[in-house]
Amino acid sequence: MSLRTTLALLIIAVGLGLFIWILDRRSPSTRESRSGYVVDLDRKDVTRVEITNESDKTVLNKTAAGWQIIAPVNDRADARVVDSLLDNIQFLRRDDTISNLGKGAKRQKRLKDFGLLKPHLKLVWQTKNRRSTIEFGADTAVEGTCYVRTEGSDVVFVTGNELKNLVSKRANTFRDHQITPFLTAQIDRVIVHQAAGDIELVRQQNGWQIVRPIKARADDDTVNAALEKINATPILDFAESEKVPNADTENSGRSLSLFSGDEKVEIFCGSPVPNQPNKIYLRVASRPSLLLVTDSFAQTINAKPNQLRDRRIARLNSDIVDRIRIDQAGVASVLLARHEAHWEIVSEQNAPANAEIVDRLIATLNGSDVQEFISDTATDLSRYGLDAPALRIGFSSFASDNTAESGAGEDPIATLAIGKSDKNGYYARIEEEPYVFSISEQTVNSLPTHDFDFWALDVLNLQRSDLVSIEINNDAGKVELVRDDRGKWLAQEKADSQNEAALQTFLNAASHIRAIAWVGSSQPVYGLDHPSETIRIRSKTGQFDLQIGGTNERGDRYAMLSNRVFLIGASEYQQLSARLAK
Repeated sequence: MSLRTTLALLIIAVGLGLFIWILDRRSPSTRESRSGYVVDLDRKDVTRVEITNESDKTVLNKTAAGWQIIAPVNDRADARVVDSLLDNIQFLRRDDTISNLGKGAKRQKRLKDFGLLKPHLKLVWQTKNRRSTIEFGADTAVEGTCYVRTEGSDVVFVTGNELKNLVSKRANTFRDHQITPFLTAQIDRVIVHQAAGDIELVRQQNGWQIVRPIKARADDDTVNAALEKINATPILDFAESEKVPNADTENSGRSLSLFSGDEKVEIFCGSPVPNQPNKIYLRVASRPSLLLVTDSFAQTINAKPNQLRDRRIARLNSDIVDRIRIDQAGVASVLLARHEAHWEIVSEQNAPANAEIVDRLIATLNGSDVQEFISDTATDLSRYGLDAPALRIGFSSFASDNTAESGAGEDPIATLAIGKSDKNGYYARIEEEPYVFSISEQTVNSLPTHDFDFWALDVLNLQRSDLVSIEINNDAGKVELVRDDRGKWLAQEKADSQNEAALQTFLNAASHIRAIAWVGSSQPVYGLDHPSETIRIRSKTGQFDLQIGGTNERGDRYAMLSNRVFLIGASEYQQLSARLAK
């Protein structure tokens, strides 16, 4: 290649590079101009925001605990408002760009026309590495838009008014309008200070507990609803205490202390706001101003201990109940134990128990209310028949191995003691709790207290292949069903008229008999002294005599097998009807 050609190519390359450089200088070079936003910002990097509106200045600082407003007052900032502010800064979109402002007097005039020569409203934000400013000018002729520019820039942007409207608001807009900084679930202790005395509640593992002025379970729903109400009560406005000399928050005798771990918030309830019906003053010790809220807030301060009490008989967690012991005068104790996923009657050689009845017992105590709180101190137990209760039902957990929290063995959870009857109820107490109450007679009568109450409802469960013969005796006569050598079932005396479908239904029912309830020992009213029907079932494993008695008011039948009396449902009885061979 000749020297002339080389020089020509070099000149062309330099010229092309110069052209690209000039073109790049004239084109937008910042990320924001390419992306369509006014500024290049990641809101997560912002650590400080200053808003200047003529003589007023609002300053927001990011701290380890969150955003704080430090001017014109030092207070918690409203996280939602600050989030909205940062979003509006980061995503401030330019609708139009005016880059040719001219020079000298022409530039000054154009900036004055845009309201940007000496702007009254400025927004400054700071990151670790830089400090930037947006200046807000006049509104444009297009509704909802205004002129803005970044400080020192020769470019003016047309943007929407959302950010301008937000930074034009009073400093109080950026203050936290929630009374406390806690979520309801974070509050673990409450003290209500009243002229009559303090009420103290503590959140424990199994729910809220009243520890002053009485020791009692608190109603979780009631306490949590009250705390939700506190957190949901908005601050309507702020007032400087020196400008409200008669707010009387110090001497009102009503205040509330909320705790979350080591943090504490004290709220003092003050006087009504003059000329503003249904509003009162509050003072929070950690905040610089008086707070204006609706007077419904005071209802929380006015709560009485009995309004906060849990009126349920017991508060049992069925997941941790592993043992149940029932003791009553003149009857052998009943002991139930959970074995893996099943319940057993330990007092009956670990016979299977009906888990539904166990669940129903726990649900009854958890779901039934006391009739009346009789005494807050269980001192004179003999007065209520609770020194030697007629019935005790104890619930405990069981650990087979030692753990960091507890040793092996039983750990009592709650023991219900039932004493003397009173009017339409019975005196009772939870022995782990220091008060006496009454519960209804209906509730006491519904409690399963005998071993047979917990028997499994499967009375007889045989394999069809194990059946050998069945003999039926009733008012229609006697029928014997046998199986021949080929395995076919026949009614010996009436084989020709046998109904095969009815026979198969009967055999299925006879091999699997299920009770709807056990009823204890036989009574004359059950009709089992002279049964209306007897079904003798012979199988490879033994012989079973089922006796059918009378009906109850629902049409269910009393029945007895192996001296155990139970109720068989009306529909199940129809399947067992011996009239199948008629």
